[in-house]
Amino acid sequence: MIGEGETVLEEIITFLEENKTGDWQKNVAYLKGKGRLRLLEAGRNLRVYQFVSFKGERLKVRFFWDEIKSQTEIL
Repeated sequence: MIGEGETVLEEIITFLEENKTGDWQKNVAYLKGKGRLRLLEAGRNLRVYQFVSFKGERLKVRFFWDEIKSQTEIL
């Protein structure tokens, strides 16, 4: 839940930082629930999305993975 004075973007950044080595698909599903995702770049093990919250806040997020782990970064 969003605290007083906390923006949706701050909530999302906190979630992604806490789950940066978690399942990237879970992180994508979370973002889709908070706004819209637009795919900017795609590779074999890489996805870069622009996220726009329903309130208009924006950020870029990179998801990449290998055979062992996945990683989420805010750009």
